[in-house]
Amino acid sequence: MVVGMLHLSEKVAAELFPLFSGSEFHVLTTQAIPSLENQTVLSDLDTVSRRLFYSAAQVLITEHIQTALESLATGTPVIATSSRLAGIVQHQHNGYCPPNFKVEEIMQGVQWAMKAHGMASFTSRFDCQERFGMENNIHHYIELYDKLVAKSPATQS
Repeated sequence: MVVGMLHLSEKVAAELFPLFSGSEFHVLTTQAIPSLENQTVLSDLDTVSRRLFYSAAQVLITEHIQTALESLATGTPVIATSSRLAGIVQHQHNGYCPPNFKVEEIMQGVQWAMKAHGMASFTSRFDCQERFGMENNIHHYIELYDKLVAKSPATQS
């Protein structure tokens, strides 16, 4: 299984990386991980490289909101390492959101992703389009604009 890891805190990385050493996993990352045998290090990811990165990974572990959204948009399920992603990652739907964000629970998410990869990948892409796509959210922007214009001092005279 190919696991992508981007934008992890040093604490999470230090606890998580040893669990992948000498295992059946291949890790894609942007930082070299000492003592990790099965890894591919990618640096300076441009837009195309980022898409390829997400597509090559069967699951992405991150705590960064933008990275999670990009991953879901390419159909790669996300394992959250922070409660900040709880509104984006829906547990066992488009990814895995561990209850306490402990390393053991994150690894359970990796196991879940191995079993549910095909369906989770489809769900991730579809869910991202439905919830965050411009076509489905444009009316929210128009409503917000109309409310702001109505409250504007220039329109209240």
